[in-house]
Amino acid sequence: KQTDSREAYLYLLQTMREVDLSYLGPSRAVVTEQDIADGHRFALHVMKIGMEFYLEQHPANPYMRPFVTATQKMIGDNPDALYYFAPLNLSMSPSQQGYILTGTLTQEETYMSVTLYGASTQTGFAETVVSEINSIDLMGRRRQDEDEDQDDRQRTKDHQQQQEEEETRQQRRYTVYLTPEKPSSSFFSDGEGSAWLRMNTNVTCVITRHYFERAGTPAQNDPTLNLDLHIRPYYDSGLSSSSSASSSSSSP
Repeated sequence: KQTDSREAYLYLLQTMREVDLSYLGPSRAVVTEQDIADGHRFALHVMKIGMEFYLEQHPANPYMRPFVTATQKMIGDNPDALYYFAPLNLSMSPSQQGYILTGTLTQEETYMSVTLYGASTQTGFAETVVSEINSIDLMGRRRQDEDEDQDDRQRTKDHQQQQEEEETRQQRRYTVYLTPEKPSSSFFSDGEGSAWLRMNTNVTCVITRHYFERAGTPAQNDPTLNLDLHIRPYYDSGLSSSSSASSSSSSP
């Protein structure tokens, strides 16, 4: 029986064959047996990412998924950084006004950014940057100043005070509203830890970047490093009560 899913499945197989014929060849300097094997592995990585980003979740109720891991590579890569992705689409629901992204800036996290990407079609990927914000803009200069003064403070504070400071820094909560218009004051207030990114109907995804400075195991290779990172729909009647999956459930 001919179905839409069968048609899409056969088209995927055809596309993978075209990738093998056009991408994994001399025109791309892929000539040795090892080159071809690595090319096949990368092609499967891209297909796996596409399935996780678009087949196994929906823009109407997305959740943040790791972009690259120790065994999954695409585009750029950095062992000291974690990247997360969620598909977005404002046209999925007439009442939906956008999304709310929440998270916690950890102690070892030296930089974090949130970027909204747009494309010419809703099936497109990250063609253009629509808006973005980083941890300095979001959390203010306080964190950077504290990092610069850390050695001096540790020499003057006793153990209990250091523990309290550590606990406070690990609870750096932030909230970013991703909406076409700035939310009403009932749900949003400008200030440290809260921000608004303008979104439009061209936006197809959000990508967050988290950079770490740590001794020992790189962030990307640490299976115990779970980020408190959530995204949920935002409606004109208030915050959505729908549940959202934490990135910790699919940590690299």
